[in-house]
Amino acid sequence: MDASERQTRTHLMNLFGSNGTHPRSDLGQNFLIDLNLIELVVRHAELSSRDVALEIGTGTGGMTTFLAQKAGHVISVEVDKNVYKFALETTAPFENVTLLLTDALKNKNQLHPEVIDTIRRELAREPDAGWFFIDSWTSSSLTDTDLGSTGIDWTGGGQAVIPHK
Repeated sequence: MDASERQTRTHLMNLFGSNGTHPRSDLGQNFLIDLNLIELVVRHAELSSRDVALEIGTGTGGMTTFLAQKAGHVISVEVDKNVYKFALETTAPFENVTLLLTDALKNKNQLHPEVIDTIRRELAREPDAGWFFIDSWTSSSLTDTDLGSTGIDWTGGGQAVIPHK
């Protein structure tokens, strides 16, 4: 990503301010702006052009664009319609990104059916694809058992949890 496209604190404050919005504390929104941390997570994922990455919490799309440069496809889920609009603009140049505007969870322990269907569709395009799950939730993350209940073969994948305060 070009340095001019980097989502700094100032950039995000200007973005929210010019659109009359602000981060929603009721959603526990935090925006990852540390380029070193973004690169560490993406590097740790060891993604290839055959892999599918599931990112929970798109935010404004800052990490999504880094994932898209490495993965075959990125499925990113955002619940806030305001930041979703920002993410659409940020990720527009990437044909390998699917943004979903929905809660990632159907209930406390199950992924939303739209998320599951999108994962299945993308994994079906590349039968030998690996996967990587990026969790930026502030609450408890899904467990392997929860992911297993989707009926999707999650073997051969990995997970990165990005802790927030």
